[in-house]
Amino acid sequence: MGSIKHHVEGMTCEHCENSVKHALKGLNKIKNLNVDHVKGTMTYNSDEDLSLEIEKRLLSTPYKLVSKKEVLMKTTQFTLIMILILAFGGILYNKFSLSAFSTEIGITGAFIFGLITSFHCMGMCGGIAVTQIQSEVPSQNITKSLIYNFSRIMTYALIGGTIGAIGQGLSLSFQTRGLIFLAIGGFMLVMGAKNIGLIKLRIPILKVGLSKKGSKHSSVITGVLNGFMPCGPLQTMQVIALSTMSFMGGFTMMLAYGLGTVPMMFLFANVGSLIGKKYHGQLVKASGILVIIMAMSVIGQGVNALGITAPVVESNSVSYATVVDGVQIVNMEINGYYDIEDVKVKKDIPVRIVMNATRLNGCIDTITIPEYNLGLGLILGENIMEFTPTKAGNLRLTCWMSMVSTSLEVTD
Repeated sequence: MGSIKHHVEGMTCEHCENSVKHALKGLNKIKNLNVDHVKGTMTYNSDEDLSLEIEKRLLSTPYKLVSKKEVLMKTTQFTLIMILILAFGGILYNKFSLSAFSTEIGITGAFIFGLITSFHCMGMCGGIAVTQIQSEVPSQNITKSLIYNFSRIMTYALIGGTIGAIGQGLSLSFQTRGLIFLAIGGFMLVMGAKNIGLIKLRIPILKVGLSKKGSKHSSVITGVLNGFMPCGPLQTMQVIALSTMSFMGGFTMMLAYGLGTVPMMFLFANVGSLIGKKYHGQLVKASGILVIIMAMSVIGQGVNALGITAPVVESNSVSYATVVDGVQIVNMEINGYYDIEDVKVKKDIPVRIVMNATRLNGCIDTITIPEYNLGLGLILGENIMEFTPTKAGNLRLTCWMSMVSTSLEVTD
């Protein structure tokens, strides 16, 4: 008697597993039946392949046997569709330079600002929003997404009101930002691994609200935590909220901005609700793959924000920067990314980075050096940043969002 495995389409929860088991009840040729909705499989011991009899039994249920090839193809299709949506959103986001917005944009301007930055939000927080689609019932997914978005924008609004009332911005150090990115990236990795069936979640930190079918608590918690996530456009709006110098002014400004981000975030997370239930399992796996991809990006942002680089291996083939009046000169081109001159500098000697910006967007319009807590808002044309490196190693230079980065070699 050998072990036989089949892929089952349409399972998304333990109730689905029990439905499949109930449909096969009385089929005595099956021994040691095991149904796993996470992996989308059923295994059993038998002297023969019982797929034809199983398919007949499943006709009265929403589930059916499919080949492994079909599962992979459908999962791949959904994954590519999600990636294409994100790529299209990124193109639209970069098309509009957020630096062009005035700090006196008003409530309507804040809402429009939110609509534009929502394309950025999909890439930044879309993976978190997708984790809310855990149910096979579309209405439950929509409800949880609404709760998540409501919690997120209310957190934005309350922070904005607080900033406006106390008259000072919510400033996070680069180290704190980096730790937040790493924590969120780790959470996303775990959720992605759960969705594609690599792990089963039965641990306390994720058991709150997630292990109970239809629970809304996790959506509230996720939305609130998301509201504190470091974000360039978000912190730009917080500066604008600060300028209102009142609780209601900051509250309404951030509320308008948050509402502007909702349509795209909601649609992106709930695209699966438009797809038949039988494909929900593949959609969840596709979302898991997407969440893992995003998680690696967010973790990379955390690494950048912390200024972590690989150990430097000094190369004799790279020349030292030109020294003018006791200052080391390093040139950089900024055209959607950072292209720094391939030179090295010596520590304890002032460095002047001369940056020629020909194209800016909302992500790279500020350059930072986390290790020295330095930042510079950029304009088109020439920009200059000066500092004195105090230790040898690879020095990380990164954008405001810690997404685009480069490094400069510093030697003794």
